[in-house]
Amino acid sequence: MKFKGPAINKDLCNGCGACIKACCKKVYELIKGKAEVKDAEDCCGTGEKCLPACPTGAISFPEKKTGKTECSCSCGSGSGCC
Repeated sequence: MKFKGPAINKDLCNGCGACIKACCKKVYELIKGKAEVKDAEDCCGTGEKCLPACPTGAISFPEKKTGKTECSCSCGSGSGCC
């Protein structure tokens, strides 16, 4: 089964963009003032950075990504990157 990525509760999302800043995999984008998942396959599957970054708790992971157990990106920006 293909990993669907994180789920965004549109009722809770305030469009602050914290998830975008936290995720160096660039999984999220803002559309019409709400966060959306643009590329679930690139997601680390752990929520290690995005879950604590979301101030409203709008992000959840209904399923776990198989084969990956930790966030491991190497963007080198030092700004909330994994």
